[in-house]
Amino acid sequence: MDSELPQFCKHEYSDQHYPFNQYAKRGAFLIKTNPRELKIISAKAKDKSNDYMPIILKVSGSQAQYALLKHYHTIAGTIPHTQAAKPMTINEQVAAYNLFQSGTSMQEIASELNRGISTIWRLLTGGKPNKEYNRITQRVRNIIIDLYEKGVMASSIAERLNIPHRAVRAQIYERKGRGNYDR
Repeated sequence: MDSELPQFCKHEYSDQHYPFNQYAKRGAFLIKTNPRELKIISAKAKDKSNDYMPIILKVSGSQAQYALLKHYHTIAGTIPHTQAAKPMTINEQVAAYNLFQSGTSMQEIASELNRGISTIWRLLTGGKPNKEYNRITQRVRNIIIDLYEKGVMASSIAERLNIPHRAVRAQIYERKGRGNYDR
């Protein structure tokens, strides 16, 4: 019966369902744990050789096996390399700022410029988007107060900045006191 099973199923202990940690997706830990196998797999991937599986199966641990397999396919070109997004050009930054000043919401700006909303948020407010109103950056506070003083309603400010309405109200409340802060 053992002869009918594939070679990778013959092992007494299999950790194939063990959850991968954050290092399994990176190849850096392979340099420390399996440098010889990493060199062999890299060479075979460059040659696009098909006899890489016996080397991967000799390595103990599913994390190392997965990382070696992913490394092979990345080097061989069957898995595309991930690339970081290109930084925004000055023209895109100016366009985003002008759209924001004209009343366009951050979501609409992001879709128009084909960028992530967090990129637009960082550009316009100088920080990462936060859901909690007590973690709003000073620059966002200044934008909220500036827009409110120009006569923009709190709900419109919240929509444009993509933050909760209560966060805008809280910032206006802190700045203006207990007066009518919700025009």
